[in-house]
Amino acid sequence: MKRILLISYCGPPNAAVPTKRISFFARHLDALGWTPTIISAHPRYAEVRDDFFVRILPPGCRIYHTPSFEPFRSRFVHSHSPIPPSGQEAPTHNHTLQRRLDWVLLTLRRLLSYGYPVQEPQWGWNHFVLPRARELIRTGRFSVVLVSLPPFSSMLAGYALKKEFGIKLVLDYRDPFHQVQNGAVAPFMRSRKYSLRARRHILLENRVLSAADGILAATSRSTQQFRDRLGPEFNARTKTITNAFDEDILDTIPAKHFDRFTIIHGGSLHGPRIEGLKLLDALGRLLRSEAVAPDAFQVLLFPGTLPDFHKERRLRTLLDRFPELNAVTRFMPYLGYYDYISYVKGADLLFLASGPMKEMILAKFYDYLGTGRPILALADPDSAMADIINRTRSGVVIPYNELSLLKITIRDLINRIRPSVRTNSRYASGFTASSTASDLAAFLDRIVGLS
Repeated sequence: MKRILLISYCGPPNAAVPTKRISFFARHLDALGWTPTIISAHPRYAEVRDDFFVRILPPGCRIYHTPSFEPFRSRFVHSHSPIPPSGQEAPTHNHTLQRRLDWVLLTLRRLLSYGYPVQEPQWGWNHFVLPRARELIRTGRFSVVLVSLPPFSSMLAGYALKKEFGIKLVLDYRDPFHQVQNGAVAPFMRSRKYSLRARRHILLENRVLSAADGILAATSRSTQQFRDRLGPEFNARTKTITNAFDEDILDTIPAKHFDRFTIIHGGSLHGPRIEGLKLLDALGRLLRSEAVAPDAFQVLLFPGTLPDFHKERRLRTLLDRFPELNAVTRFMPYLGYYDYISYVKGADLLFLASGPMKEMILAKFYDYLGTGRPILALADPDSAMADIINRTRSGVVIPYNELSLLKITIRDLINRIRPSVRTNSRYASGFTASSTASDLAAFLDRIVGLS
């Protein structure tokens, strides 16, 4: 058996999105001849915990948790939701004070991160993960070390291990750090392309990319970005390994049953990536115009792993503008993966909002795809996610700036005017955790010279 060391700041039992990808890798690589070992930050740094991701790991998988030099440990508690679920009391004074303190601590952590070479609060984790990784590599016979990004500062830990031990290094980009834009390399999520800090980040990343034996990207478009940036000699080193759904796990989770048309939106309702408030805006307008009946449907809003305590004003403003929403909207508590998927499997419509992002695909999309439930995506029609939705016939894509079309589509779906979609399971099967792990195992075998 070959051994692979998986380094990911978020690992089991942290409930953050990266944990699912690493857990699925470990779960299926073991059956393909690769024994996994995971190093991650201690669960005390996690916003929420979900032991489900520990239970699905193979028996031989070891997890090592390390400290992290961060200004503060996580203080977020999901019972402090911005709007209390129906039937619960309004926030108390202590509740509001705690949320404000959470926001202050998060802001301080972000400000202190400006002093790090890579501006990330998790930079200090490198000081602890490196000694643990060195110890494991010296005592074990690891063929490959795979580093999950972001946090992007972790790539420097992988680079140090590569230089010290000569071990094969694979960088797993869940999200891009930089992009090729108009022939130049620029930060992916920022408009300040040529700041001194941005230039330093690009130089650091170029050095690590040149030394890496493999570069994984979560979408084919991101893979092509690396190839355009690095040149044709790197084509063999780059590989698309998408996120995935585990069909065996999904089959074991029973579906919830609802007495009315049910729409589910999971994740943030704010920020540049997620535009979920547009769903509530469309529903509020439909209710006010009496285009849909309030007793015909409900919308369940599930929080992400990091609550938007400090951005709830826009949400409250929208609810004040459309008080009709109070009768149909349920603000759900945070649920672990198993319980959340049971709601997803019983829903009539799964809403996703990715806005103008073209290269990135929301990780929850693959779970939605695996359940076979209809998807309504507010996205760029030319995006990678829209391409998969159209190929799998798993849902409807609405241009993110076409709010009138969003309103019409939701109206027709709730009133059963528009027929429900049926997913093309044959094409969707290419996004199972077993198939993506098989592709990854073949890539790793080639890197170590076994194929």
